[in-house]
Amino acid sequence: MKKIFSFVVPALIISTLSGCGFYGSINKYEKGEWLGWASQRQAAEWKSQKLAYDKMQTSSVVGDPVKGGYEGVVANESWSKVTIQISGPEKRSFYMEPGRAENVRLVPGRYTAHFYAGGYLEHSEAFTVELRENSYKGQQVAWFVVYHR
Repeated sequence: MKKIFSFVVPALIISTLSGCGFYGSINKYEKGEWLGWASQRQAAEWKSQKLAYDKMQTSSVVGDPVKGGYEGVVANESWSKVTIQISGPEKRSFYMEPGRAENVRLVPGRYTAHFYAGGYLEHSEAFTVELRENSYKGQQVAWFVVYHR
C-alpha cells in the first residue's frame, strides 16, 4: 500500500503541475470530464481538428462559404503565378494570378504555407490562425499569408 501511495501522489502532483489532464471520450472532454492523459496542447489540437472536421461536414457541395473559422487573406503580391498550399487542421490550395488576394476562413490552429512557382517549392512559412486582430491593406483580418517574390 505504501509503495502504491508513494507512486500515485508524485504522479498526480507532476501531472497537475505540467498541465496534463486526465480525460475520457470526446463527449466527456467537451464537458470537461474526459478520462485519458493529454497535455493542454494536445487537447487544444484535438478540439481544433474536431472543429475542422465539423466544418467539413457542414459545408455544402455547391461551395457556399462556410461560416466556421477565422477570416484571413491569402495573397500573391508577386509578378508571377503561384500555387499556395496550406496545411494544418485544414488543407487548402490556391492557384493565384499576380496581384490576386482571396478572403478565406480557417479553423484555429498551426498551419504551414508552401509557395510553389514554376512547379518548384520557393519557400514555406509557418503561421497561426487565432483570434488576433491584424490588418492587411486596411482590411481587418485574424491572419494573412502573402507571397512576395
